[in-house]
Amino acid sequence: MLSLKSFFSKKKTDTFSQKIHQVIGFKPKNIELYKEALTHKSFYRNKSYSANYERLEFLGDSVLGCIVSEYLFHSAPNQQEGYLTQMRSKLVSRKKLNKISKELHLIDLIRKDKESSLGENIHGNILESLIGAIYLDYGTKECKNFIHKNILNKENLENLENQISSYKGMIIEHSQKHKINISFETSEEKNAQNHTVFVSILKLNGNKISKGRELSKKKAEEIAAKRAFYSLKIPQND
Repeated sequence: MLSLKSFFSKKKTDTFSQKIHQVIGFKPKNIELYKEALTHKSFYRNKSYSANYERLEFLGDSVLGCIVSEYLFHSAPNQQEGYLTQMRSKLVSRKKLNKISKELHLIDLIRKDKESSLGENIHGNILESLIGAIYLDYGTKECKNFIHKNILNKENLENLENQISSYKGMIIEHSQKHKINISFETSEEKNAQNHTVFVSILKLNGNKISKGRELSKKKAEEIAAKRAFYSLKIPQND
């Protein structure tokens, strides 16, 4: 079986190790973990070995969730489970992880096939895989330090409370509280480039309130919900 080592020259390995050191703040002990964490499966096209970031992403997602949960448990001792769950979702949202990954320039270190298009969420995915690598390489303490430095210490819980993570969730909660019938009518259509797009129409009590158009059903509904949220001037603490 081929190893990751065979795909990196010593010079490249040294450079990669130095860059990882700069990102995580300490010298990696097992550099192979970090290579795997930042390798896309397309890199091994037509090769027999296919270790990539996905397994470490799975691990990193769980580790991140655990450390953030512990942080919230101690930081908000008077808050109930619902608040803690909501705040955790905001702290580890895909949008936020994508943003942090971009700030760390992790995409510049990823190994992939030149022709592959990775999509927006690859940023957050490889941040989670990096967390998984740190956990296996150094254990909980250094992993916790990395998460606190790059994710938790950059957020103020009071400010975070006022950030809306899901406009669709807010609209649904509002409609349930006030006994309003809500529906999303979502359909597919072709745009000018002949790509499939989703069009979502939000209705309250049968009346059209807003419309959203995007490349995924979820995003189209979120856009429609956001437009309805501001159009109806729904208070966040409604």
